[in-house]
Amino acid sequence: MGKRSRPGLLAALRSGLHWANRHAGWLFLAGLAAVVIRQWRLWQKDKRSLSAIKAAPPLHGLESWPRLPKVSALVAAWNEAGNIQAHIESFLALRYPHKQLVLVAGGSDGTFEIAQKYAEEQVFVMQQIPGEGKQRALRRGLERTDGEIIYLTDADCLLSDQAFESVLTPLIKGEALAATGRFRPLPGQENQPFVQMQWCIDNYGRAWLPAHIQGLIGRNATLARRLLAVTGDFQETVLTGTDYFLAQQILASGQSIAYVHDSMVATAFHNRPQLYLRQQSRWLRNILIHAKQFQSQDQYRSALGQCLSGILVLSVILLAPFSGIFLAFAGLLVAYGTLARWRYLYFGKHTLNIHIHKAALLLAPATFLLDQVMLVYALFTMLNRPHRTRW
Repeated sequence: MGKRSRPGLLAALRSGLHWANRHAGWLFLAGLAAVVIRQWRLWQKDKRSLSAIKAAPPLHGLESWPRLPKVSALVAAWNEAGNIQAHIESFLALRYPHKQLVLVAGGSDGTFEIAQKYAEEQVFVMQQIPGEGKQRALRRGLERTDGEIIYLTDADCLLSDQAFESVLTPLIKGEALAATGRFRPLPGQENQPFVQMQWCIDNYGRAWLPAHIQGLIGRNATLARRLLAVTGDFQETVLTGTDYFLAQQILASGQSIAYVHDSMVATAFHNRPQLYLRQQSRWLRNILIHAKQFQSQDQYRSALGQCLSGILVLSVILLAPFSGIFLAFAGLLVAYGTLARWRYLYFGKHTLNIHIHKAALLLAPATFLLDQVMLVYALFTMLNRPHRTRW
């Protein structure tokens, strides 16, 4: 009976596809109306939410703080010759008095040699060994720190009093043993259209984060030194995903990670699609690699679901030239992604106080497609062992 029903089922599917292809234009218009209505409603919700977004409070004098413990900034810098000088100078310019910078620097571009010129009481420089990787470099650097609090950041970041002190506050007040903030582009990048799109997407996603989160931004995070001891002081072998792995260790220890929305460190954004693709896919792949080890099933399913959605979207787009209904669906997917990105840009304009470049609006469809490629690439590199731990 089952075998006899198959031809009928196939005939019904062919008939349905034929009907859909004949009416693809009308289906597209109906779908487009639904997409526009949906995005318009979300836009109205975003506008109502703007009033709840408050500007970062002004800095108070350090004399009002209950205490000023020693803070050690820990940085692994590999081939960062173009950034390391500005990074060190931004650290030295911080008004916080009791601080130390431990740099594990190396590479073929003279990063170590540049960093050595700044070696002084507040800056300790070690040479990073070729092939050592971030995890082992941080492990060696941690041995040279003497701060009660460890501040994790990257060599392409510019620190500021606002960002630094804001992410310190939860630990100083005894509200948490770990805290993390967010990031923004370097001053010279803020008007670049592709960078603006990345920034506004990230800003929109982080606008709704709770007071405690499941992740750690490795370029802007503070941890109590005793908490790092509990997590093993970077002793685990982690070839990729150091920051995500550390965050899961913290959560597994029973501690939470405070999220500080007002702490925003300036950092270098990728302005070339291929570099953006590698970075974003690596971040997503790190979740797929490590989540199961820590029984973070929700995060694993979310990451895998994103990758599968990318496969679905790209499949529809690739089939578009061969079928009217697939062409209609592809158009609706791109329209939805484009309108969503326009919302993120609008939201960023008002919450980040930036002027949105017109080219950023025009880039919206292309960045939507690029993100779908990234999702598929993340899954491909996850399944491809030689590429799994590629930086």
